[in-house]
Amino acid sequence: PGVPQFVALSVPDALASARWYRDAFGLRTLAEIKPADGAAHVIILTSDALLVEILQLRAAKSPGKDSVKQPELTHGIFKVGFHVPDLEGAVAKLRAMKAEFDTGIIDDAEHGLRFVLLRDPDGNYIQLFGKPKTPHGTRPGS
Repeated sequence: PGVPQFVALSVPDALASARWYRDAFGLRTLAEIKPADGAAHVIILTSDALLVEILQLRAAKSPGKDSVKQPELTHGIFKVGFHVPDLEGAVAKLRAMKAEFDTGIIDDAEHGLRFVLLRDPDGNYIQLFGKPKTPHGTRPGS
């Protein structure tokens, strides 16, 4: 097995975000760091495939509602993607958790991709990938 992929998120509430990512992706807490001065709260979550650092900094500021609503219009990383073994199961679980979805499952046979776009509770853009229903380069029914 390879090493886990890594993503770090700056959030307004580390405990709430960590709870959501644990529930959504079956992660477990690896470490929690809270300096005595209260300026930060770091929670590191892990699985065999993923390492997520949740960082709450007292000095951090939100980029603003428009940037969160359309992150692709701000230069920089605007979404993160995860491969899941069961896309339908992940979508059902996240719908039960009241996640906000931007799309339903998209089966893009032409490019060999199958995915869905959603938001975490802080509005961060997430793309989940599953195995395509049809092999790359073939059309359904051909």
